[in-house]
Amino acid sequence: MSLYSEKVKKSKQDRLFTNGDFEGGKEVTLKITYLLQDVEKFGRKMDILFFSDSNQQLEIKPASGNADILISLFGDEPDKWCGGLVTLFLDEYKPGKFSIKIKAAVDNGLVPAVVPRKPDALGDGVDDLLPY
Repeated sequence: MSLYSEKVKKSKQDRLFTNGDFEGGKEVTLKITYLLQDVEKFGRKMDILFFSDSNQQLEIKPASGNADILISLFGDEPDKWCGGLVTLFLDEYKPGKFSIKIKAAVDNGLVPAVVPRKPDALGDGVDDLLPY
């Protein structure tokens, strides 16, 4: 492969996610590396979320709701989001209009997704965790 071909291939990989990346109901779970804030790109400032397992990044628009979701999942300090897992998917926010959304991954990378429990710890056939 020529140097130019490699350059073209790399430029296609190192880019922002687009709606086309999630057509057909595709979902991708990725590990957050960091949030780069107020980056000058395409003639405007934006916040960009980077992932350790993808060359693509996600623009985080505060009005899109993704910022609120990240804060609710991992706290309001972006420096503490590193290692957190999120799932990206395409969501229809009004008829015919779609945007990339973030949701909690089954395992968010930072805390257990499901806390194991023994409902019948005493072995008497009664769920010991139910309030009576």
